[in-house]
Amino acid sequence: MSKKNLRTSEQGLTNHPYILNFILGPPLIVPRNLPSVIETGRFFIPTPLDILAKNDLHPPYLVARFDWQVVKKSVTNALLRAWEELSQLDVQFPKADKTRSATPALHLGIWQLYNADPYITGDSRHQSEEVIVAMDKFPRIIQEYIAPKVKKLLKQYYPQQYNRQMR
Repeated sequence: MSKKNLRTSEQGLTNHPYILNFILGPPLIVPRNLPSVIETGRFFIPTPLDILAKNDLHPPYLVARFDWQVVKKSVTNALLRAWEELSQLDVQFPKADKTRSATPALHLGIWQLYNADPYITGDSRHQSEEVIVAMDKFPRIIQEYIAPKVKKLLKQYYPQQYNRQMR
């Protein structure tokens, strides 16, 4: 791909060497290694035009980084406290099997997989009352304070994907 085919973002991002290396080389993205864009607080790696020409459903950006705080520090701290509280308890993690990783993981609360009727996952049901109370805090903070902010960013920067998610 040539430099002339590289789109620029609405913030005036030009042919930044990191972007060219990303597009021309292997896609190894480490968030902390992405350049910081202090003036705007935003950094985008646009999807190459040739990819967009082949698939109009492809997102306009491969990467979007927002250096300015998306959520308030108090929300970040509340989420971290909820996670730490949950981590200190005797959480029962499901056993690894052919459909689950050996890495301990949970699907908390209600989980919907293209199903008209949401349901409570087994991960949430098979816990002590103390763990369930702590589990409830974590997704509640995400639902109440973080998801609306992410939804707004998705609508603004990825409108086609937003519309598909909202169907």
